[in-house]
Amino acid sequence: SFMPMECGAVRDGGTFQERFRSFATLSFSASGHTLSLEQIDGESCSGESMQSAVWDGGELLAEYMQDPAVFPHDFWLGKHVLELGSGCGTCGLMAAQLGAAHVYLTDLPPLVPLLERNAHRNGLADATSACALEWGTPLPSGSFGKLDVIIGSEITCFIQDLQLLVSTVEQLTASSRASILIAHRDRGDCAHVLQAFGGAFFIEKLAASRGDPTVLIYRMHRRDCIVDGSSFEGPAYSEFGRSQWVSCECEIAPPVACSAEEEAIARAHTGDLSLLKKMFQGER
Repeated sequence: SFMPMECGAVRDGGTFQERFRSFATLSFSASGHTLSLEQIDGESCSGESMQSAVWDGGELLAEYMQDPAVFPHDFWLGKHVLELGSGCGTCGLMAAQLGAAHVYLTDLPPLVPLLERNAHRNGLADATSACALEWGTPLPSGSFGKLDVIIGSEITCFIQDLQLLVSTVEQLTASSRASILIAHRDRGDCAHVLQAFGGAFFIEKLAASRGDPTVLIYRMHRRDCIVDGSSFEGPAYSEFGRSQWVSCECEIAPPVACSAEEEAIARAHTGDLSLLKKMFQGER
């Protein structure tokens, strides 16, 4: 089965305190990419108690995004990407480094200045926009344009926020039909995540990270991209699904085994994935 890149990110500092000091430097030895990121603790954001750090899930998703076994070398080129719960901007800035046409780094208002500083710090200000986005609130019409990919790492850890997150993702994908890639740390709450997203999205569990087997990678697509049970609408599916996303998932990266609880919920919420794969591969 699929395993992520042999070489993971190397972060400066070893102890917990060193890893979450003011600045973190991530060096991805397999690809040569480097990110320098400012972090803040709860006392650094006036008005609200906020913490923004480079969590392991963010490192691992950023590494996964560079893996040539999953994504062709030009996969991110020209894409319009939105990162949810950006924090320091780890994964969104990686998408920009990998050639995305534009990346929206989104989080609560107090963290927008930090995201702007990190974009400037890495020379990516022209390819990114730091934006306030509060989950569960109506999106202004056309606020982010047509998106290709939505990404997020460790944004599903608070059960009380899941429905707000799902509401926002539904709004973001209402017209763009973007694909969603999420890194979720399993704290025994995978069933809650699947239940929250399963009503509106097909969910595929791609892999557990080699660096941390508790970090799971989920890919999601809107259910209503299936028309009459036999075809897909929207350019994102003809582009990602047939040539890159699902063909890669079927031939190179089959989903890892789920627990019995996950499998029962997945069957109830994701439908017939074997049919989905056949449709992506043109086997009507």
